[in-house]
Amino acid sequence: MPSSPQQDKQKRAVVIGSGLAGLAASSNSSLKIEVLNIKASSGINGAETSYQLASSPSIADSAERFYEDLVKSAGEVMRASGNGKETKERETLIKVLSKESKESVQWLGSKGVDFNVVAQLGGHSIARTHRGGAKSKPPGAAIIGTLLEELKKNEKSFDIRNWWICRRCIWCTITISTGFIWIPFYNDPRPGSQKLLTDIGAGLTDMEKVQVHPTAFVDAKDINNPTKFLAAEMLRGEGGVLLVGGKRFVDELETRKVVTEKIMEFEGVKSEKGKPRQWDVKLVIDEGVYEKTKSHMDFYLWKGLMRKCTIAEAGLGEEAEGIWILEVGSGEV
Repeated sequence: MPSSPQQDKQKRAVVIGSGLAGLAASSNSSLKIEVLNIKASSGINGAETSYQLASSPSIADSAERFYEDLVKSAGEVMRASGNGKETKERETLIKVLSKESKESVQWLGSKGVDFNVVAQLGGHSIARTHRGGAKSKPPGAAIIGTLLEELKKNEKSFDIRNWWICRRCIWCTITISTGFIWIPFYNDPRPGSQKLLTDIGAGLTDMEKVQVHPTAFVDAKDINNPTKFLAAEMLRGEGGVLLVGGKRFVDELETRKVVTEKIMEFEGVKSEKGKPRQWDVKLVIDEGVYEKTKSHMDFYLWKGLMRKCTIAEAGLGEEAEGIWILEVGSGEV
């Protein structure tokens, strides 16, 4: 005998989106879960976590300090509107992010995600970005992979479908966790959920102020491809330096906004009409940084996005008594 719509509603849930939010919602549900996925990176930030203390007992972090860093990173956006309500909404969202970050990181750790390394990356005043060791998977793959494997163990209550089109409505609980970024903000143009959700009354806050990531790799085999591999923030945070014309021009631990603006002060590489705007910036790391970021670096090397070479081979630095020296220190930086 078929079940009633009310019974179905109690038994089933549909989660749209298989990122961290979608899989976390699935993991915490006692219902039968069906995840709809459209497409199957440096770490996750958290304040006052046990991993911070284990990494360095001297780290004196707090939710309040995290909040202050986030407000500083937002800059003029925090007070961009004279509307007090908008400012209050921004403050509320940032407080949720900073205060609940500890619980989120600890929960993922309890699921088996490796967070043995805690680093200070761009925009942070202290080591706060959690990831696994050099031999671990990159953070995104580690987090998603761990949650997905746990859910897949129970095949009767979990199912994930890629590029699945809903042709009829069912009576159930629906969780939409698609990230909400779509054309024209996303590098990979595709249908998004923003229009659907706004049509049914969802509110938007600062969608026009989505940040630009400062660094992405230019593939030497396909220079004008508008879709780029993101050059992880971790590469700069762990000691990589940015050079233009062989000279360092910015503090790599500055906020994304500052690093982006400094890059764009230089003249971009000339390109054909309709091709992406690009800048000739070199990201240079030494062997010590390579060892710290091995899981990322080996992937970038395999893809041909980075290469191993000497300073001389890279055409950087100056020769002094038979030794090539790269000077990246600068009073201005």
